[in-house]
Amino acid sequence: MLTKVFNNTHPITILLLFLFLVLVSASSFYGYFNIESFHNEFLVQNHYPNLGDVIPVVLSLFFVVSLGVLVNYIVHENSITGDNSFALLFFVLLISSFPGIVIFNPILASTFFVVLALKNLLSLHVHKKMTIKLFNAGFLIGIAAVIYPYSILYGILIYLGIIIYGADNWRQWFLPIVGILIPFYLLFTGYFWFDNLGEYWDRFFIHSFRYRENDFYGSKNVMIVLGIYLLITIFAIFDYSSNMRLHKLDTRKSYAMTYLGLFIGVIIAMFGTITNGQELIILFLPISAIWAKFIQHKKKPIWRNVFMGLIIIIIIVSYITSFNIT
Repeated sequence: MLTKVFNNTHPITILLLFLFLVLVSASSFYGYFNIESFHNEFLVQNHYPNLGDVIPVVLSLFFVVSLGVLVNYIVHENSITGDNSFALLFFVLLISSFPGIVIFNPILASTFFVVLALKNLLSLHVHKKMTIKLFNAGFLIGIAAVIYPYSILYGILIYLGIIIYGADNWRQWFLPIVGILIPFYLLFTGYFWFDNLGEYWDRFFIHSFRYRENDFYGSKNVMIVLGIYLLITIFAIFDYSSNMRLHKLDTRKSYAMTYLGLFIGVIIAMFGTITNGQELIILFLPISAIWAKFIQHKKKPIWRNVFMGLIIIIIIVSYITSFNIT
C-alpha cells in the first residue's frame, strides 16, 4: 500500500512530495528561529554573517526545491529508475531525517551546482554536444568549488565520465579544466582589482581547508541512523551489482557515475570543514537513486512495504530527535 502511491509519476504525486518538502523546510526554519540549541548548531552567521534572517530562508527554499526538481529530472531522463517517484520520495525523506540540512549553508548552495554538473555528465551517453557539456560541467564545478572548496574533488568525476562514455576529441580532455578555472580567475581578478589578494588566498586556499570541530557525530541517535542508512545502501548496491547484466549498457554507465559520485561525496563529508550534519546533503542524490532502484526491483509488495515502513519509522524518530541536539 505504501509503495503503490509512489509507483507512478503523476503530477499530483510529485506535487504532494514537493509540498511535503516545503513543510519540512518550514518546520526547520521554525526550529532555527525558536529553538536555541537547533539555532546554534546550524547558525547561518557562521558562514554568511551579513545575510540577516529573510534572505537565508528564501535561498534555502530555492536550493532545496531546485535540488528536488533536479533529482526527479536526472533519474528519469537518464533511465536510472523506472517510471516512479521513489527517488524523489527518498530524497525528501532523507532531508527529513536531518532537518538542519535545509538551513542555508555553503554545501547546500555548492551541491546545487554539483548536481547541475552531474546532469550534464549523465547526459554524455547521448554523444551530442559533448564538448559543451563537459565545459559546462567543469564551469559548474568551478562555481561549486568557489562556494565550498572541497567540491573541487568532483572534477575527478568529469574525467571518469569521459573514460566511461568515451571522448570524441582531445579538446574534451582539456576544456573541463578551463571551465573549472574560470570562476576562480574571475574572483581573482575582482580581488586583484580591489587590491585584496591576501584575503583571496586565505579564503580559497588556506582557511577553507582547516578542519572545524563539531560534536554532531557524537550523538548516539545520529550514528545509529547513519549506520542503518549505510547498511541499506551497501545492501542495495550489492543487490544491483548481482543483477547488472539484466540492465542496458547506458543504465549501467549511469549507475557507475552515481556510485562514483557517492564515493566522492563520502570523502567530502568525512574530511570537509563543515561537520554539523549539513554536509550529508551532498550524498542524498546518489543514495536516493540507489534506494529507488533497489525498491523497484522487489516484486513482492510485502518486501517493498517493509522497506518503506522501516525507512519512514527511522526518519520520524530521527526528525523528532533532530530538534534536541546537544
